[in-house]
Formats: sequence, C-alpha cells, structure tokens
Amino acid sequence: MKKVIVTGANGFLGSYLVRRLIDEDIFVYALIRNSSDKLNDISNDKICIIRDIEEVGEDNIDVLYHFAWSGNSGKLRGDIKIQQNNIEYACEILQYAAKIGCKKFIYAGSVMEYEALKILDDNSDFGMGYIYSTSKLTADLYLKILSNKLDIDFATLIISNIYGPKEKSDRLINTTIKKLLKGEETAFSTGEQLYDFIYISDAIEKIYALGKISGLNGSYYIGNTIQKPLRSYLETIGEICINSKEIGIGKLGKSSQVIDYSKIDVSRIERELNVFNKISFEEGIKNTKEYLEEEINAGI
Repeated sequence: MKKVIVTGANGFLGSYLVRRLIDEDIFVYALIRNSSDKLNDISNDKICIIRDIEEVGEDNIDVLYHFAWSGNSGKLRGDIKIQQNNIEYACEILQYAAKIGCKKFIYAGSVMEYEALKILDDNSDFGMGYIYSTSKLTADLYLKILSNKLDIDFATLIISNIYGPKEKSDRLINTTIKKLLKGEETAFSTGEQLYDFIYISDAIEKIYALGKISGLNGSYYIGNTIQKPLRSYLETIGEICINSKEIGIGKLGKSSQVIDYSKIDVSRIERELNVFNKISFEEGIKNTKEYLEEEINAGI
C-alpha cells in the first residue's frame, strides 16, 4: 500500500487506522463529514483531510477503507432515515472508488449482520435496534453486488465489538466502565448469550494487514477465535473496576439478542494472514479504565 482513503477517519476506528497507516509511511486521504478532535494532533505530510470523496481524483489509490456510518449506537440505531442514508452513501463511495481506479474496497460490516438473519425465521418481538443490523447487512449485500459489476476487489470486515481508549460512543464497555467509576447503577441481561470483544490495537493490526494482501474476497471476522458468554466479560469488568462481580447482571431479564457464531469463520485472518491478538480482555479493560479515569478526573 502506498495511498489509501479512509472514510469516517475521525471516528474511533478510523482515527486509529489513520495513525497506523501513517506510521508505515502510507499516504492517507482522511475523509471526514463532521468536526472532531481525533485527528487534530496529527501533523504529518502523509495525511490529507478532505470533506468530499471527489476531492481525491485519480491518484493511484490502493485501498479504500469505508468506516463512515452514522447512528451506530444508542437510539439512532433505530432511525430509519439515518440508516438508509448510510446504505446509499456506502454505495456512492464504492462507485466513486471504482471510477478513480481504486484497487480494493474494504467495508466495515458488523457481527450484527448475523443477528439480522434471525428475522427471516423467528417471530420474536424485535426491537428498533434491528434497523441498524439489517441496514449493515443490506449495505453489505449491495456492495458485494456492485463490486462484482464494477470489477473491484471487495471484502467485508465482520466486526465484533471493538473497545479501548478514545472511544466516545455509548456502547457497552465504554458506558459500563464510566458508570462503575462514577458509582452509578448498571443493569444487564442474564448474559448467557455468546459475545466477543477485541481491543482496538489488535483490531487495527488485522484491518491493516487485510489492506496489504491481494485477492481480497468475502468476509473477514475481526474478533477472537473463541467467544464467551457475555456474563463472563461483565464480571471481569466489575472485578477490575470496582472489585465486584455484582454489577446488575440479570436485572434486565434474559437477552433476546443472540448471534450464531457457528455461521462465521472466526479464524480466517489467523489462518490465512498469521495475525493474532496480543491484548487479553483483562489487560484491555485495565487500559481502558485508566484512560477513562483520567478523563473523569479531568472533567471531560
């Protein structure tokens, strides 16, 4: 890789990847759609911050990483207009990538795509969060079809749950640690369902490695080769943050969100690229806790 485009470059995942690429002397067009402080501290001639994909032009782009996605947490997951706009934008970005001769397109999908498959054969009372799940899956399918027509190498990142310092969303780990550190009440389901979390630096190494290989195809899981019940992860967070497993597990009843990991090739990257995770969940939580403690103490 010599030149890369990263959409959503000022997001949690995008900003880490931008730094990783720059460290490898790779030129990055960092596409952002709103202001953020995540890239303000980068002073490097290897980055060009842009607001519109058409600012790139034909410049021998090797890879386009598409991370931009609005409403990926909280109530906005159920906002139909926002999620539909995400799908359309992803397709527009792919079409432009093909137009300027970009060689590879890597889409940040989600493990929640597999949750969405339940809708086809389950009569459960689905929550509005499934709008996000089905939108991620819809975009994935559209992009696969378009990439085939446009003759551009395409791969989907099946992202589990990435966590670590600098995350600003209200997703589970970030929110839970902050609440525990502030002495606020937390509540969860019984946590019997399988779950998976991967530390940000491990996720970035896998995503970076995929950009270097030729012949991208299909889906690549960004997580661990072994999944555990959510309850075990929550207990670990409690022990590290407040020295107690009693953090409200079971207060919300049994969870209806279940992902069948047997349908996912969870070891493909390890098997094909020899890239392995280095940070244990315990170490990752300690790192994240320390970062959030500093923010809380600073009044951020």
